[in-house]
Amino acid sequence: REWKRLDEIRKGERLAVVTGIPCTITAPIPTGWQALPRHFGPRSKAILPQTLDAETAALLGYVAGDGWVTRTRVAFDVNSEEEDLIPILCALAERKFGIAPKVRRENRAGKKPMNVIEMHSVDVAHNLSFLREKRVPDLVMRSGNAVASEFMAWLFEADGCVFGKGRGHRAIQLKSSEIEMLRDVQVLLLRFGIHSRINANNLCIRRAESMRKFAEKIGFRSAKKKARLAALVESVKNLQHEFGGQRSERVVLVRPAGFADVFDIEVPRWHRFIANGVISHNTAKSATLQYVSNLAPKSVYVSGASSSGVGLTASAEKEKDGEGWILKAGAMVLANGGLALIDEFDKMGDEDRGALHEAMEQQRISIAKAGIVTQFQSRTSVLAAANPKAGFFDPSTPIPMQFNIQPALLSRFDLIFAIRDELDESRDRRIAGHILAGHKLAGEKTEPPEDSPLKPSIDADLLRKYIAYARRNHFPTLSDDAIAKIENFYVEMRKTGK
Repeated sequence: REWKRLDEIRKGERLAVVTGIPCTITAPIPTGWQALPRHFGPRSKAILPQTLDAETAALLGYVAGDGWVTRTRVAFDVNSEEEDLIPILCALAERKFGIAPKVRRENRAGKKPMNVIEMHSVDVAHNLSFLREKRVPDLVMRSGNAVASEFMAWLFEADGCVFGKGRGHRAIQLKSSEIEMLRDVQVLLLRFGIHSRINANNLCIRRAESMRKFAEKIGFRSAKKKARLAALVESVKNLQHEFGGQRSERVVLVRPAGFADVFDIEVPRWHRFIANGVISHNTAKSATLQYVSNLAPKSVYVSGASSSGVGLTASAEKEKDGEGWILKAGAMVLANGGLALIDEFDKMGDEDRGALHEAMEQQRISIAKAGIVTQFQSRTSVLAAANPKAGFFDPSTPIPMQFNIQPALLSRFDLIFAIRDELDESRDRRIAGHILAGHKLAGEKTEPPEDSPLKPSIDADLLRKYIAYARRNHFPTLSDDAIAKIENFYVEMRKTGK
């Protein structure tokens, strides 16, 4: 095996992939769900779980597969052949959200009768509105295996099936029109050592060992699908040649992506990372922001190249069923009290970046649309990454002239760090030696010694706890000397504009 640059990879070659992604998380993840403010009318009787456990994840999984969320309710279908799920789902809803769901039967033209289960609660619908996105929720991705397993079991129960028609026709399948949902599930399955492939709108598990692992660690919940899965596992129990993980994938297409400025930085410790199951080496400046995002107690990471102004701030959108309008919080609102990290800041349009003016100056976001006039708090620190227009930083040119960013917005950043790559033979030799030493340790699968430069000075987990403790317990105040220095600096800076 050898490392190759992306532009050196050719069709027909094989890429190393992981056979599993270990997860050591056991602590429950806080949901952050809160009841909406009540100005009139009776207070909601709904319960909003404060941490995500396996039972709550089960409901999320089924709604993500066969359900929908409106402004006032959460609903999902159960077909007539799996009615044994109805009491289980109703009990989960009542136990976790304090709501007794309503069950009604619908006869749909040309289709089998369907049972519709509804939870009527504005609070529950508001807090589960993220399920409209049809992705594996971030709460699940950040949770431990017990939560991920239950979420996937009910997601497969809603939109999955089992085929057992002989050699070449045996598979566990998940169907979705959203390719990103399937990719999310594919990554989660790797936690359990389950190999899968995506073909069009289907995720398929075909390897015998992966089918056995799915039955053992995830499974189905309805009697009908349990029986089919048991029969499938029985039919593949003697396929010994399919033991062992899938360690490589064949390249079927190479599509040029054009040219762009990139930065080569170091990922701590192993100098490699996993991107959707593919083993990659080093990364770009995006990894710096993501690394900081992992250190921050509360943070939201977005890419400016794919973000709009309303996606960063907030928006008012009409409900799909026409019942009314809903407010959707953007990254700056979601990161209130924490850190917003914006990658590819220079790739955003001026209009989209302009939406940040009020958020960064007044620390609030105003919405006035469709008769809704309100404000969101955005007491958010912003860390953005951008490339200079010329592709490199020129110390002789004023900073506002080097970036495709309006000076008024650029001035709202307190500090601007320029990453410069200067030619220095001794420094370059030290960097090369450092990287190669990391490769050697990674290949030997050994930990660096405690006094090695490859060992981070401060462990990431310790640093994260330190930051969280400092934010929670220490509240620094300005001394008289500090006030005088800041005042003098401000006055001197103003003089330069005369």
